[in-house]
Amino acid sequence: MNRSGATFILTLILWILIPSPSALAHTELVSAIPSRNAHLTAIPSQVRVEFGEKLLILGDAQTNLLIVRDQSGVRIDKSDSKVSGRFLTVSLNSKGASGTFTVSWRAVSGDGHPVEGSYQFFTANPFLISPTVTPDPKPSSRANVTIHIRSSIWKEFESRILLGALFVVALLIWARFKYLAKSQPQDVTGS
Repeated sequence: MNRSGATFILTLILWILIPSPSALAHTELVSAIPSRNAHLTAIPSQVRVEFGEKLLILGDAQTNLLIVRDQSGVRIDKSDSKVSGRFLTVSLNSKGASGTFTVSWRAVSGDGHPVEGSYQFFTANPFLISPTVTPDPKPSSRANVTIHIRSSIWKEFESRILLGALFVVALLIWARFKYLAKSQPQDVTGS
């Protein structure tokens, strides 16, 4: 194999194996208060979520949102989402209701790509429930973030491997046709 062929193969391998910065640029939820699946005795005064990167603020445009709805789908937040670095908070109307609450977010980090997601927490009248011990969800939520990041890196690798394989197949087809064109006898009579 000549030097340019070896350089081409090395470049192709590096192109497949090294992820682009965009594969890791999207922000992910790191923690939340109240946490995912938390069982509370009352509605908190606010919900606060933390992301892995500083959130992008574009003037007065509401690029980052945090919405909390009760089990009927009615918003219980005060529509006052605020960004502070990596944190997004919203105040809640504490009506004393109990049930399932869904926290939905839309966050935009430095890459400008919006990321959305949701989770639930629960409230109940403390006199109607028996005490239960729930494990701290922080270790598992960090594990989920790690798995998701690894998953997005693998998706980037998958697409690069597929593109690289298609490029190699196209290169082999081109080389084959070039070889066949050279091995065909030329018409020297000019007819």
